[in-house]
Amino acid sequence: MSATPSNEPSPPGAACDPPGAGAGGTSRLARNVLANWAGHFVAVAAGFIIPRLIGDHLGKVQLGIWDLGWSLVNSLPLLVCGVSSAPNRFVARFRAAGDSESLNRTVSACLVVFLVAGLAALLVTVVLVQSVGVFVGEKNAQFLDQARWMVLLLGASLAIQMPIGVYNGVITGTQRYEIVNAIEVAGRIVGLIAFFVALVLGGSLVALCAITLSREFAVGFAKYIYAHRLCPELSLSPRLVHRETLKTVIVFGGKSYLAMIAEIVLYQGNRILLVSLLGPAALAMFSRPLGLVLAMQNLVQQFGRVMTPIASEMQVRGSQADLARLLLRTTRFGLLIALPCVLVLAIFGDAILRLWMGPEYAVGWVIVIVACGHLAGAVQIGPYHILMGMSQHGRTAAAMLTAAVSTVVLSGLLMGVFKLGLVGAALGLVVPITFVHIVVVPALLLHALKLTLGQYLRNIAVGVLPVLPSAAVLITARTVVPDANGIWVLGSIGIAMLIHVLSVLLWVPELRNRLRPRPASGTT
Repeated sequence: MSATPSNEPSPPGAACDPPGAGAGGTSRLARNVLANWAGHFVAVAAGFIIPRLIGDHLGKVQLGIWDLGWSLVNSLPLLVCGVSSAPNRFVARFRAAGDSESLNRTVSACLVVFLVAGLAALLVTVVLVQSVGVFVGEKNAQFLDQARWMVLLLGASLAIQMPIGVYNGVITGTQRYEIVNAIEVAGRIVGLIAFFVALVLGGSLVALCAITLSREFAVGFAKYIYAHRLCPELSLSPRLVHRETLKTVIVFGGKSYLAMIAEIVLYQGNRILLVSLLGPAALAMFSRPLGLVLAMQNLVQQFGRVMTPIASEMQVRGSQADLARLLLRTTRFGLLIALPCVLVLAIFGDAILRLWMGPEYAVGWVIVIVACGHLAGAVQIGPYHILMGMSQHGRTAAAMLTAAVSTVVLSGLLMGVFKLGLVGAALGLVVPITFVHIVVVPALLLHALKLTLGQYLRNIAVGVLPVLPSAAVLITARTVVPDANGIWVLGSIGIAMLIHVLSVLLWVPELRNRLRPRPASGTT
């Protein structure tokens, strides 16, 4: 057994490959992140195309029923109680330890939880089917049977996803995110083609839901096959499940569940309060800038989630110093991804909203407040997944839930008592979560990984400096032409992003070293 490395972390610029990865560790990390981004962009594109197809072929009413069906079943994944992230962590942990017995026991426990959740989802779906009439109403009674079949098929699709989540976690636990994303992308593309053909041939919403269910079966089968190929020691059975193992899985999932509930309270609570105080039109105007900001946050999320199995593997190997370096590096790269996006939204956000939705949606300081208020949270996504890999994310999740509840209270005061309107909604949304991510989360991270505040702040500074050239371009472009048209806006953003990429490649040590030509083989 190798000696435990020193607990003194390297300087912020030091490279840090995942243990066991050798020289290919950075390449593997980059491959996983790029695969996640590719999958994310395909999902976003499909989200734009499918509603347009349904609207063009079936009309607005049936498009609304399609949205209603998804709205009714979208909460079913909560029945998994946060255990969906457990296979990812435990597969990486026990494979690093060479403990196939514990791996199979723990993943079998996850499968039992997922199967129970899937059965519960089917039962809830049956109840939802009976209640569809309340939402469809007498005016659209001719679509009632169709809506009921829709909810039944969509609920069954989500119920199937739950046990398949075990095999998804096995694949990502082996750090092969490109395989998961390739399967998902292939499923989305084939499903999209099938949707188009079905609608052209006069298919109904029920046909689209049947396609969705069939796609989940196919995607699940592919994940099952690849999980066993990548992890040949995998052998799952309910007989392997012990009470202590089940408890470990549920406790881990409970910590993640707190974060899921926090997100629901944070955004849905704020929206419900906004509708009740300011009306649905105000919600439509608030949701557009928030949607742009959440798209930025999801981009960082695809980067951060690959850190869970890496951190779990490092923890098994006793690599405290490697974990500290990984934290610094992840924070820095999260900042390099999130900060330029926030600057674009803060400087050109109102212009983007005018181009996208029209001038009435470019509401003053709302997008500036919401974008800047989400920066700290976006930067901490990667570190949060590191804590998840170490199973030390419970306190962070509890702090996030506390902030979410505080958000509802503060938003109510700012909108209802102080009459600050949409600006009050924006401030109420971001002030508590910004405090948590600037004060509470860093404190927990520093304590868990034995880092000093000085090391952490120096690392942040290293992440900010490469962004300054692109920030200067954005500010100059907006100052020179305050009321810019679409070409100027898009051109300015494009030039700034190009400069940002070049600045990062030249400034960040890990990337700069990779750009240097390597000596020819055999030279000294």
